[in-house]
Amino acid sequence: MQQSDHSSVSRGPLVIASRGSRLALWQANFVRSKLSGLGFEANILEVRTKGDRIQNRFLHEIGGKGVFVREVEQALADGQADLAVHSLKDLPAVTPDGFELAAILPRHHSGDVLILHPDKSGLFNGAECIGRDQIKEKKGLKIGTGSLRRGCLLKEARPDIEVIPLRGNVDTRLQKLRDSDWDGIILAAASLERLEDLVGDLEVTGLDPDWFIPSPSQGALVIETLKTHPVKKTVESLSCSYTRMQIDTERAVLKALGGDCTMPIGMHVSTPDSSGEVRVMAVVLNLNGECSRAAFKCPVGDLSQPENLARKVVSRLIDNNLRKIMKDLDLILPEQNEGAI
Repeated sequence: MQQSDHSSVSRGPLVIASRGSRLALWQANFVRSKLSGLGFEANILEVRTKGDRIQNRFLHEIGGKGVFVREVEQALADGQADLAVHSLKDLPAVTPDGFELAAILPRHHSGDVLILHPDKSGLFNGAECIGRDQIKEKKGLKIGTGSLRRGCLLKEARPDIEVIPLRGNVDTRLQKLRDSDWDGIILAAASLERLEDLVGDLEVTGLDPDWFIPSPSQGALVIETLKTHPVKKTVESLSCSYTRMQIDTERAVLKALGGDCTMPIGMHVSTPDSSGEVRVMAVVLNLNGECSRAAFKCPVGDLSQPENLARKVVSRLIDNNLRKIMKDLDLILPEQNEGAI
């Protein structure tokens, strides 16, 4: 990918590359307001990606996480934009050469929520949080999601759940729910936190994060730049050091597992508790909902060594059936992890 040379920050407005969905534009405008606070004006360049063009298939069937970012990164490389704003969970585990995740903003809600069809309000008796056991009690559920991880976690609770392929913008997904005979759909809590006006009268309930472990980096926004672009220094001040430590660890686990679009994986590092410890949780599932899990607490200081902590997570997963799950997925544990932990 050929990259333009940039020697100084433009004196005119900066250009932010973003997907054109309502959620993506909210995110780009959120960053634009932060840049305004630093004294920089910015305009938004809307980019249509492969992930936006193909709406009728699961994400893993069309190329995985990269389908939402390649065209946006190309806008940076071509000099059409100075920076890009992404939902960090959409980015592959390895950042392409020449690009940099210059700032990771303070994390929004990292979990998932179940939004019920208007006719199914009260299905879970107004529970504040839905766990595996509540799902297990419900026969014949139809749940919409475009996420392999979410679908497999549902299958773990109840194999007869019908998982409906669901893609599109947040408002499109909510309208599809209203027009369907489904029981509900699953979305990232952060998307509704940012677009709360879209929910209307729909019943929204959180999913127990100890069971429904979020996607690595879920809820975090990232500003991506070229390594050579001076705007990188400008936006670094917007970064949250603790969120970056969380994300570096979560992405290190994804990378250590060779994670890609064919791997249903959840990975999450909590905020510190009163004793200064964090809870680290990971799950890898096969398509039938069988899984390998790891969960433990560690001092917050361990996050300063994300690769070391990632090895500990992978070791726990290996002790809990990881190799079988990887074999079921027709994947191979990266060589550096085989027998080395």
